[in-house]
Amino acid sequence: MKHGLLVIMILYQLAVGQYLSENVVEKSFESTSFFFQPNYLNPFGIGKFAEIAPALIDDPFLNVVVNPAFLAAESFQQHYVYINFRNTWEINEQYSYVYPCWDCRTFAPDYRYIPYYYNDTRQALEPVFSGGYLLRPLKKLGNFTLGVTYQMILINDSYYDIPSNVYLPQPGYDFAGNRSAAAENIPITEKSGGDDEMHQEGHFTTFFVSADFSPDIAAGLRLNRIKFIRDGLWGRKEVHDNDIYSDRESRLFKQRDRNQDYHQWDWQAGLNWQINPLWIVGLTFGYLWGDATQVLHEEDEYNHRYGTENRDTNWYRMYSVSGDDKSWTHDGKTVYGGLNVRVTPTPQHTFQLYYRNVREAVTLRNLSFISDSSHSRYHREWSYQDQYKISDSESESALLDDRSGEGEQTGRSHRIGFTLQWQFSKSTRIYFGFNWHYDKRRTDMTESVYSDRFYHHLWQNDDSGERYHAVTEQKDMFWDLSVENTTVQLPVFIQHRIADHFELLFGFNRQIINYTIEEETLAVFDFRKIVEDNETDLQERFGERYREPVQRKSETHTSILLGLLITPGERFRTRLLMVPHYTDTYRGTELSNVQWWLDFIFAP
Repeated sequence: MKHGLLVIMILYQLAVGQYLSENVVEKSFESTSFFFQPNYLNPFGIGKFAEIAPALIDDPFLNVVVNPAFLAAESFQQHYVYINFRNTWEINEQYSYVYPCWDCRTFAPDYRYIPYYYNDTRQALEPVFSGGYLLRPLKKLGNFTLGVTYQMILINDSYYDIPSNVYLPQPGYDFAGNRSAAAENIPITEKSGGDDEMHQEGHFTTFFVSADFSPDIAAGLRLNRIKFIRDGLWGRKEVHDNDIYSDRESRLFKQRDRNQDYHQWDWQAGLNWQINPLWIVGLTFGYLWGDATQVLHEEDEYNHRYGTENRDTNWYRMYSVSGDDKSWTHDGKTVYGGLNVRVTPTPQHTFQLYYRNVREAVTLRNLSFISDSSHSRYHREWSYQDQYKISDSESESALLDDRSGEGEQTGRSHRIGFTLQWQFSKSTRIYFGFNWHYDKRRTDMTESVYSDRFYHHLWQNDDSGERYHAVTEQKDMFWDLSVENTTVQLPVFIQHRIADHFELLFGFNRQIINYTIEEETLAVFDFRKIVEDNETDLQERFGERYREPVQRKSETHTSILLGLLITPGERFRTRLLMVPHYTDTYRGTELSNVQWWLDFIFAP
């Protein structure tokens, strides 16, 4: 599972216990940027430029993002073809404590203000192919335009773990983190491997139609379909058998199996009214619905033996088995709409103003069942100062955690963009923009939990003793997560022709981000029964509150885009875009990779 699993396993060994009873299952759902969000083909969606490109740069597929009615006003004759290829690049998620990714609106994950529970390096969720085709079928129909776009995600990578699981199993420990005496210096040598794969596949298809209903009125429709799957499997079989130096055997079996499916339908309508030759005013409205399901199965079995019981003077044996089955279901609906205004006071200047409002509501449901049991025995005989000593130890433990949850995730956002397209000279065109985005998300989740666990330990040497600890509880957990974000972006884009067939492209974007994250969990207990050796404590109808520190932070980022546009002929263009990505290391900020896009545009 690459570096993420290694780091996670090290942290497990440092933890006091493996059972995180205060965590809610919903934290372990893997949210993805395009879930329950409108999806578009964005020819300038590279890096951090995806959100500011619509209305800033004049492009048929970017104008559709503002209003599908703009298709009827595009200047191509009969056909327009766009094909995009891009490189794969890796993302490195940083440690923090909050979930999930609230405001990723593009395929390229943008973690500018979204903390995550785990650290992992893996391929970014980018399409391996993007393409679009626009057609005006008959000249007698005027500007009647049909269109289709298609994007495909296909990634085969190493398995990565889910964030913030309730149970974290590891060999040699029980659910409470107690290390067995038989687990000291356990050697495990890998004799056979296992599986390590994560397959992600997505298909994004959109259809358009746009037409002029009169010289002043244009309308457009858009229909989008998303189908996405994520299947991961990780397994490991390790064994250490007897050798010539010792009579020992260790066997370890671990398996992680995760599946996620997402389906979405989205339709949008737009209307543009040309008030006069200088002013165009438009309205849009859209509605989407979708569902996401995720299933997780984890299984661990560990068996270790040294020596032979009742024959050797030193022997021990230990056996543990655990299982974790979870399922999540998200059913969501999103309603969105907006206003756009385009003003062209001179042939050299075009001003655009657009506003979009998005309202999202997702119903959440989950189920979880965790079981764990372990048993170990230890025997040792030795001589010390002419005294013969015997030490015996036996431990057993068990855990059962049964949960079901229901809740709702709601979100609302406002986006305002203002842009200027300026034909500065015959060879230079400059684009200025201002983009303000406010997003507030809230998750309210209730999970009913029944938990029963115990630990029993017996020992006998110079002194003898016994320890017994058991906890049984029934509770409802109320999880409340609120994320509020305000982002201001100031983009500048320059397009300069250096020769008859060559143009240089330069983009600059300044992001100023402020966000607030609040998280609280309230556990209301029907009862909690604690047995400590011979004493029993029963508590009924009480509550416990777990509140994370409020995060109020500000961040500033600067992104740079470089590009080259080659126009061999009037009806064919090719465009190369590049964005460098940097990573903070202990040596400072370093260039980690360069993301590039290669576009081919045909307008026969």
